[in-house]
Amino acid sequence: MTEAHTIPDTGTPGSETAPAPQSLEGSVPQPFDVAAPLPGGTTVLEASAGTGKTYAIVGVAARQIADGLPIDKLLLVTFSRSASAELRERMRARLADLVVALDPARVHTDRDGDDDPVLRAVLTGSPDEIGARRGRLMQALSDFDASTIATTHTFCNRMLEALGFLGERELIYDVVEDTDDIVEQTALDLYLSSYAGDADRPPFSVGEAMAIAREAVRSGGVPLAPQPDDTADATPSAATQRVRFCERVRSRVERRKRLARLRTYDDLQMILYRVVTDPEFGEAACKRIRESFTLILVDEFQDTDPFQWEILRRCFHGHRQLVLVGDPKQSIYAFRGAEVRSYLTAVDVADSLRALDTNHRSDADLVTALDRIYGGASLGDRSITVHPVRAARSGSRLSGAPALRVRALSRSDFTVRGKSGYPSVADVRAAITADVANDIARLLASDTLLDTGDGPRAVTPGDIAILVRTNGTIEPLQRALSELGIASVVGTGTSVFRTIGALHWLWVIRAIEQPARADRVRLAALTPLIGWDASELAEASDTRLAELSSMFAELGRVFADGGFAALSQRLLAAENVAGRVLGIEDGERALTDLLQVASLVNKHVVENECGLAGVVEWLADRIADESQWRRHEDQTRRLDRDTHVVQIMTVHASKGLEFPIVYVPFGWD
Repeated sequence: MTEAHTIPDTGTPGSETAPAPQSLEGSVPQPFDVAAPLPGGTTVLEASAGTGKTYAIVGVAARQIADGLPIDKLLLVTFSRSASAELRERMRARLADLVVALDPARVHTDRDGDDDPVLRAVLTGSPDEIGARRGRLMQALSDFDASTIATTHTFCNRMLEALGFLGERELIYDVVEDTDDIVEQTALDLYLSSYAGDADRPPFSVGEAMAIAREAVRSGGVPLAPQPDDTADATPSAATQRVRFCERVRSRVERRKRLARLRTYDDLQMILYRVVTDPEFGEAACKRIRESFTLILVDEFQDTDPFQWEILRRCFHGHRQLVLVGDPKQSIYAFRGAEVRSYLTAVDVADSLRALDTNHRSDADLVTALDRIYGGASLGDRSITVHPVRAARSGSRLSGAPALRVRALSRSDFTVRGKSGYPSVADVRAAITADVANDIARLLASDTLLDTGDGPRAVTPGDIAILVRTNGTIEPLQRALSELGIASVVGTGTSVFRTIGALHWLWVIRAIEQPARADRVRLAALTPLIGWDASELAEASDTRLAELSSMFAELGRVFADGGFAALSQRLLAAENVAGRVLGIEDGERALTDLLQVASLVNKHVVENECGLAGVVEWLADRIADESQWRRHEDQTRRLDRDTHVVQIMTVHASKGLEFPIVYVPFGWD
C-alpha cells in the first residue's frame, strides 16, 4: 500500500486541548485477546484502522454463546443500518462456521497451527464439552431471529415497546426518518408571521430560517445557545432572535407531530432518554431493560452521542458486561450529532481499557512509515493518542515504489503570490490537482508492480483511489485525469436524486400517470428509457405517438396489478434500455443511475402503498429539495464500475473501504 500526501507550505492552525484526564483516560491500553475470558464490568476496546474490529466483536459474542450465553440475552448495537446489517450477517456466518468446525466427524483437538483463536478456544476440553458447545451454537443459529443486533435507534424503539406504558407507547405513532417537510412549513409560517410587516430588515433571511430550524429540530435534545437576553428594555440581538425563533419552531413542530401521530427515530431516542433519566421511575425502567440482556457489545462507539451514552450508562454500566468498541481517531460524524467526548467519558468510568493492536489490512512497511508521522500524536485531545500497532503482513505488496510518500509544494513553486507572500488557495489547489494527475500517469507508466495475491502485476487505474474532503475538488481532479487519458469514477456520497437519471424517471412516470397528455408523452419519449431523439420525435406521426401513449397506459395497468418493480422490469425489457444506454457515452454511469432510482421508487411504493400520483409527488420533491439529497444512505449514488478506473471519493464515503494505492491530495482540509 502507498499513500501520497500533497501538503502546501502554509502551516497548520493550532487547536486547544482539554485538561489532563483522570482514571483510565490517557493510559496505554492493554492488548485484547479475543479468545480470553472477558473482563468484568465495563470494557472500552480501542480499535485502529484494519485491526479487525468486527472480527473481534463477533468472535467475542460467538465465544460467549458457545460457553452458555443464550443468544436472546446478547445485545449488539452499532451506528448505521448498513453496519447493523453487515454485523448481523457476520454474526450468523461466524456461528455457522463454528458449528461446522465442531462437527464430531471433523473435529480434532490439535489446532496449534490454526490462526483462529476463537476456534482454538472452543476446541479446548473434552469431547463432551466440545459437543455441548456445538449444541449451544446450533441452538443460537436456530434462535437467531431472537437476537438483538440493531442500530441505536432500533434498540431504543424495541426498549420502548418492552416498557409499554412506561415507554410512552399508549398511542400508535408512525415512525418516519424525519419531519423536515413539517419543520420547513412551520419555519416559513412563523417567519412570515413574525417579520412580514416589520419595517426593519429581518435579522436573518428566509433561507437561513429554514436551515437553522432544521438543525434545531434534528438536535431537539440539545440546548440552544446563547440563552436569550430577557432584558425588557433592550432590543434583542440577532442571536437572541434566532434562538427564540428556533424555540418556537421546536414547540410548534412537536405539537404538529403529536396531532399527526408522527415520530422520528431521534424522537424515540429522546423519549427513552427521558424515561431512563426520570427521577421517579427511571431506575425501574433501567432495571426492566437490563433484565433483557447479559452481554452488551456496542460497535462504532466513537460515533455515540451524549444521549445514547447516558442511556447505555444508566441501563448497563455497573450491572452487566458492557463492551464499548470504537476508534476515537475515526470520530468524523459530528455533523450527525456524534460527540467523541462520550467516548472519553466512557474511558474515564470504565473498569478496563483494552486495544486491538494488530493491523490485518496494511503492509508492515506502510504501518511503520505512518507510525513515523503519527506515532504518539494527540489528535484534538491528549486522550486521543495514536498508539503503536503491529502489522500481520510483512514487507510491502508494492515493489518499485516506497510505501509512503509525502509531496510538498513551497512558495518558490509559485510565481504569482499575494500581498502576504503566499499563493492563493485556488492556485495551490490547481497546482496540486495537476501534480496528482501527472503523478498517477507516471505511476501507471512505471515499472512499479503490485501483488494482490495472484503474483506481481503492473499497477492499473482500478488500484488507485483519491480521497478528498469536499465535493468541489472532485471535478477538477476528474478533468485533469481525463486530459491525460485516465478514466475515473466518483463515489462521493452524492445523492442519486441529483442525477439526470432521476429526472428521466420522473418524466416517464408522469407520462404513465397521465398517458392522454401529449406534452408528457413527448417529453418521456426523449429519455433514455424510451430512446427517441429530437428528429424522431419531430417526425413522429399521430399514430406512432398514440401507440406510445397506449404503451404508457398499459404500464399504468401493470403498476396497478404488480407494483413498480413489475412496471420497471416490463419497461426495461420491452425497450431494451440496458443495451441502448450502454451504447452511449458514459453508458454504464447512466444505466447505474436509472436502475438505482427505480429501486428507490419501488422501495417507496412498497413501504407507503402509494399510487402513481404519490410516486410523482415524492420523486419530484426529492429532486427539487437539496436538503434531502444526502439524508439517507441508500440514496447515495452507486459506483457504475469499481475495478478499471481511478476512484475519487470523500473521506466519509471511503470509511471502511480498502484500496491498494491511495492519494490524499488536500491534506490541510
